[in-house]
Amino acid sequence: MNLFAKVFLGLCLFLFTWQLPVSAQLKCKEETSKENKLNKCFHQNGEVSSLISWDKENKWGRLLIYRSNGTPINEWELRKIHGIARAEVEYHPNGQVSKVNYSSAPDGGIQRFESTYYYSLEGHLIKTEKNDYPPKLNDFLLTEEEPLQPNTVQCAEIWISKIQLTNNLKRTQKLVITPLLPNSLTKPRTIALKPKQTLTLDSCIQAQFFQDPINQINISFQKSNKKPNLKFKEAKQPSKTEKIFIYELN
Repeated sequence: MNLFAKVFLGLCLFLFTWQLPVSAQLKCKEETSKENKLNKCFHQNGEVSSLISWDKENKWGRLLIYRSNGTPINEWELRKIHGIARAEVEYHPNGQVSKVNYSSAPDGGIQRFESTYYYSLEGHLIKTEKNDYPPKLNDFLLTEEEPLQPNTVQCAEIWISKIQLTNNLKRTQKLVITPLLPNSLTKPRTIALKPKQTLTLDSCIQAQFFQDPINQINISFQKSNKKPNLKFKEAKQPSKTEKIFIYELN
């Protein structure tokens, strides 16, 4: 190979490498089933760094990020319905999430909620940048942790999301409940739901935001000649800190 060819090849290699996204996470994999779709990215030690899950209709999802020891750091709701909520994730070379750019805009309104979260190599929050419109939204929306003033204690309110299921079938239906996440508080179990019976299937607790628990579990049906239709009906909020997501079996 002559000198010109070597120089040309080296220049092409440099340009190609220079344009690679240095913040991209390369150790990722997708898992797809009939019920949901998961996208997992990993730390160098093999632990999950980030997890994005979407429901079977690809309308509701959530993003969770973790430290290399498996400790959860934060989570965000994702959606492609009633507006949009999405997140862009960047990573450190060791696989730890370095940046999350989260934006949410409700359907039919002028409100916009945008936040960017920066994390250290160990997964600790460094700073948060916010760009909400109108600015008054900051008074009502969840804000990331801020440095505490000396001799003060700050506590976030605990908000509870519940899921209720009503059996509109004329028969008793057996349901198999399986948690989707390895660190879920939900235990695998089988439930026999009688006609017209309503049960609370699952619940989750967050700091000052609501998350549909249907995204945390898998529901399958046992001994059914015809597969029931699991349909979302409505969401009710009995109080400031409690929200109920209501589903029906038809």
